Amino acid sequence: MPPEIPVQTNKPGDKPDLSWTYPGGEEALSKIKAHPGCKVNLYADEKMFPELANPVQMAWDTKGRLWVAAWPNYPERKPIAATGDKILIFEDTKGTAKPTSARSSSIT
Repeated sequence: MPPEIPVQTNKPGDKPDLSWTYPGGEEALSKIKAHPGCKVNLYADEKMFPELANPVQMAWDTKGRLWVAAWPNYPERKPIAATGDKILIFEDTKGTAKPTSARSSSIT
């Protein structure tokens, strides 16, 4: 593989390494303004499931499971990284509105 090419960001963050500080799930919820009559709740986040880092796409299936594509290396190009992309499947089997199980499958 060719060596990785370092690319400087055009949108530096607030941390010394120029990355961004992102709010946690509960903090993000407190900033959402929902339409009257609508409710927003936190189903899963990186604190509950660390493998959920960098979700790029998600969809609910007809069985009520949440499928998430997580790209831990996004937006960087790291073709030989030890941690690869994953499909995560979250399921609420107890009716608590929180996932009671999570499965993952690596994408190669």
